[in-house]
Amino acid sequence: MVKNDYEKLKPEDDGKKNVNPVLHANIFSRLTISWMNSIFVTGNKRPLEEDDLFPLLEDDKSEVLTEKLQMEWEKELNKRHQGKRPHFWKALMRVCPWYEYLSIVALVLTDMANRMTLPVLLGFLISYLMGIRQLDVSFKYILPTFICITSLGRNLAQHHYQNRSALLGMRFRAAATGILYKKVLRMSQSKLAKITSGHVINLVSNDIQRLDLATQNLFASLRSPFDLVVLGIILWALIGWQAVTGLAFALILIPYEAEMTGWVAKLRMQAARVTDKRLAVMNEIVSGIRAVKMYAWEWPYRDAVRMIRKSELHFLRKIYNILSTFASLQHTYDSVICLIAFITLIFTGIRLTPFNVFTMVGLLSENRRSLVYGLTDGMQLIADCFASLERIEGFLLIEELNGNVKDGTKGNENDDDEKASGKKETTRQPFLKASNITCHWNGQNESPVLSDVSLEITEDYIAIFDKGSVANQGEYDQMKEAGLDIELLEKEFHLGQEKYHEVEGSKMTVTTDQENVKRKERRESDCSGFSGKGMAASQEDRIVGTISSRLYWDYFRSGLHGVLLLFLLLLFFIAQASIISPNLWLVHMTRMKWVEQKHKSPVYFFDTNPSGRILNRFSKDIGIVDEFLPPTSLLAVQYILQTLASVCVTCATNYWAILGVIPMITGFFAINRYYLKTSREIKRMEAISQSPVLAHLADTLEGIIIIRTYNMEDKFMQAFNEVQDRRSQIWFLVPHSARWMGIRLDFVCTLFVVVSTFTGVFTTTDAGTLGLSLVYAISTVEL
Repeated sequence: MVKNDYEKLKPEDDGKKNVNPVLHANIFSRLTISWMNSIFVTGNKRPLEEDDLFPLLEDDKSEVLTEKLQMEWEKELNKRHQGKRPHFWKALMRVCPWYEYLSIVALVLTDMANRMTLPVLLGFLISYLMGIRQLDVSFKYILPTFICITSLGRNLAQHHYQNRSALLGMRFRAAATGILYKKVLRMSQSKLAKITSGHVINLVSNDIQRLDLATQNLFASLRSPFDLVVLGIILWALIGWQAVTGLAFALILIPYEAEMTGWVAKLRMQAARVTDKRLAVMNEIVSGIRAVKMYAWEWPYRDAVRMIRKSELHFLRKIYNILSTFASLQHTYDSVICLIAFITLIFTGIRLTPFNVFTMVGLLSENRRSLVYGLTDGMQLIADCFASLERIEGFLLIEELNGNVKDGTKGNENDDDEKASGKKETTRQPFLKASNITCHWNGQNESPVLSDVSLEITEDYIAIFDKGSVANQGEYDQMKEAGLDIELLEKEFHLGQEKYHEVEGSKMTVTTDQENVKRKERRESDCSGFSGKGMAASQEDRIVGTISSRLYWDYFRSGLHGVLLLFLLLLFFIAQASIISPNLWLVHMTRMKWVEQKHKSPVYFFDTNPSGRILNRFSKDIGIVDEFLPPTSLLAVQYILQTLASVCVTCATNYWAILGVIPMITGFFAINRYYLKTSREIKRMEAISQSPVLAHLADTLEGIIIIRTYNMEDKFMQAFNEVQDRRSQIWFLVPHSARWMGIRLDFVCTLFVVVSTFTGVFTTTDAGTLGLSLVYAISTVEL
């Protein structure tokens, strides 16, 4: 018997009383994130389970964050009475306390100070070895020591501000998702009927995901102008005004980047609308898979998805064409600036010295991430973020319900006031009366058929059928002609929409059986015993084990032939930006294969997997493949090549640096091997935790009328907060685990810098050679 590679997630133990270790961690443990060691020890012994996760902090819980954002958003809405426009981003920024932002700013300033100080110390060391500056002999040991300490401090500050920014994004995501779900529960039925489920799912899975990512890069982007100013002041003071001329190139590119970023934001909005349509179609296919297979509509729907996907890729192709220019600038930015500055120095009669050259190169190399990625990727991410915020804000501004429905009667706007004052509610009249009912049995389907029904609707309302559906036409035509206003539920791409137009006369068939006589009693019993866990879908299987290299090969082979992949690898060395076009083909081919496989799946697959889980594959996962996997793969290849180049140059100019290469390579492989076993499980659990959120949202959209009929809004909101907390509990480990590995890799790289610096100082007599060696050695820590 073959052993199953799947393992069920264990249900959360509500009785566990352990405390998150970050609350009791000392300074050293917080600085090095050593409080995460227990997770990695467990992850290397066996696959992680939910019982191994740390409890969620009180400030990170969905209910707390959602209430804070709701309160701040209501403050923004009150501005409309003053003729001002409410801004969702302002309400979102006020969710977290001010000291959270202050701590991130302090870490960013620390990182900025270290980045500016490190090249200056390198320049002083080179000038000392050249004999330009007469310093005490002790500085021969002090300067290399400070270079190593500053290099390590820079990376610690960077890791911690990125980690805090990621946690800030997590809180924004939880709060924004919660307020969107609460909005769905409060929206008027007429407005909700005009919105496709794909639009709401796209807001939660993609727009809020983009908001989360932009928050992590927000502070790095805002610091770019300050870095540019400080860098110009330091270059002017150390070298002269000629060194600042190269920065004019950066200033010229800012208007171009701003204009292109605006175009990217507009294209994102257009692509998002197409994505809404695609997800709406996918949701209808998943919900009505039995009808699709009954009428053999698999291939027509596949063609429909292909057409929508083709339109979506049309916009993505334009976006990637613009972003490819940003990628080209990222690799030539510092080289062009240095070229302009060096030419200016030469034509003004200033001799190029190792001090001038490597001080400038070091400053630009240390601030490349801020100047290049902050002004290009950062501006693009912020523009995408504001485009997503605009879509979220538009959804939140949709009209809400004015009253409540309780016990089969319609409330009024004074309900809340009566409850607040403690007065007893007045007796309300039923809003629907039926009389003169004639019933006979239909032998074909063994269901009672009502005829000659006389309905009297005392107030403006809707009639609810099974699963929250109402008829579009037919038996209510006479009531419409009488002047009654009946709100209709219209759903785009509804598989059975045309069936409602076939209802004849004033007859209404009630599809029920003898058990339905006690349906109301059973439902009321179910409602009284409702809990969040009882509403949860079946738990998703989680694959355990390692990912084989064959899977990576198949992934890349799905986009290109093996020979073309080798040619692509060659293009990486020539021009790494050439990966844009193959990735578009890769995304297209992978997406179409997933659609075909879904259509070929048996109905049992759709019965055993919640719709939210399936939609998660076609919303968030496809979004990751479209937007995050290509640039991440590109950066991975770039960093590997740049690290190899830096190590080779350092060893070629300083043979003793080989002593530091051996422990660095050994440490790299050991740390990565130890880290991947646990991080892979964390990412799998995090991916699985997204499905219950979308499943709960999809179920709510499908049965919103039933939820309101039985006054289940609060309990469904509570259940949604629980699945959100479970996701945040897992996601809490994602940035911390990445920083845990990054800090330890930086320790290994710092050891290489120490060996290269001190061996170079004591063995190298040429200051230029030493400067070149140290610049590339320090750049390994940056990568």
